[in-house]
Amino acid sequence: MLDSHPNREQLFSNIYGEKIIVNIEKNCGYLKENITAIKGFGYQIKAKGRLKDSSIFIPYAIVQHIFLNEVIIKNRVIFLATFLTKNEKGEDKLVPLFTSTVPKLDCLKILYQELVTLHK
Repeated sequence: MLDSHPNREQLFSNIYGEKIIVNIEKNCGYLKENITAIKGFGYQIKAKGRLKDSSIFIPYAIVQHIFLNEVIIKNRVIFLATFLTKNEKGEDKLVPLFTSTVPKLDCLKILYQELVTLHK
């Protein structure tokens, strides 16, 4: 599935019926990001780095779409899995996933398929 090169990201995915847990790690540092998705409840997104830890929860009901987004950063094209959410005021917000580890497209395709299947 993914190259075994030591600096490539690793995808760990566990599927338990209505729940998905995905961890992505970078071997070239202490970067680690994960998403836990529970059907009908929401998405817990955590990021852990050398100096900073963050965690956000996105309720299932406010996620309108899940898509893969092509982004250009510093003359480089990267792909990000992204949630389109809508808050109580009707405002749209993009929530990109795995912005620190930036996994490759083939890894994101697997994640995307699992999240879309769960979100139906």
